[in-house]
Amino acid sequence: PSILSTTTTGGRRTLVTPSGLEVVINGAPRSIPQANIDLATAANWDTAYAAWATAANRIGKDLYLYATLDRLIVSPNATVPTGYTADSSRKIIGFQCVPADIVGVAASHEAYGFLAGDIAYPSIWDLLFRPECAPEGMSWDPKVNLWVDIWLQSGTGTTTASVMGGTITDTREQYNHAKDFAAVGKRMLDIAEFEITASGSPEAVNIAGSADPVVTGATLATNGASQVSHRFCWQMTGVMYQWCRDTGYRNDDASYSGAWSWKSTGGAGQQYTQGAIGAVGLLAGGFWPDGSYCGSRCRRANDARSAASAISGSRGCARSRGA
Repeated sequence: PSILSTTTTGGRRTLVTPSGLEVVINGAPRSIPQANIDLATAANWDTAYAAWATAANRIGKDLYLYATLDRLIVSPNATVPTGYTADSSRKIIGFQCVPADIVGVAASHEAYGFLAGDIAYPSIWDLLFRPECAPEGMSWDPKVNLWVDIWLQSGTGTTTASVMGGTITDTREQYNHAKDFAAVGKRMLDIAEFEITASGSPEAVNIAGSADPVVTGATLATNGASQVSHRFCWQMTGVMYQWCRDTGYRNDDASYSGAWSWKSTGGAGQQYTQGAIGAVGLLAGGFWPDGSYCGSRCRRANDARSAASAISGSRGCARSRGA
């Protein structure tokens, strides 16, 4: 895999390719010399995107490094860079750029000092080290051995995505979030995975303005800190409750002798459970007006799995390919 250079003059905007890199382009092996690819250098870009050497033009974007017959080139094109074909280029690396200057976090935070347009280093993937699903909008967390969506879910079914500026998918049952992620090769986090991946996010505060942000973005908390985790995942706490894949049970009858009844699962059969609610899904993170209740260990355990609320969304994850 490529690694992020933190010692170059360009700071955290440079990809350092490994020495001895061998790639196959149009059936022929080619040796690629070690190189430092500075995103601030226009000559390193696809000619149609030379202006993206300016950081403001690449914030929150997924980018790709291509090996071509004559050089290494950065492009936002997901297939081939401008002026090349599948026979004259090979995509070898991808990553996402930081969407805004990271502010208000401790010096020990993994995103401390990163600026808009820098490389979000946990998002770097290559041909061998990558998620088993499409890699865009994901970040690697070695503590849970998973790739995790940088952004809250937008879209549904096969249009499910992790993208900056996406309309957050809410008012949706836990069941259907699970189906959405399955449609794109992902799943929901479990409660323990959520807590670990959300580490570094602002704790006991909610989003500045205490209102539904509607779309994904590089938001701030009421304490002025970027709502970003150690692994560069945004809006994990204090923004939107997030369905996890864990389930529980709610009886609401102190004597445990309440009546049993059939309850809807959203049109896919019914569940025969005791009490008014029965099976519940677990939500995490807290939502926009919850203040001190919000955080990586915030949990909500009173909603039926079939509940659909404007205050809840979800976030996907996936294993590494071959894991």
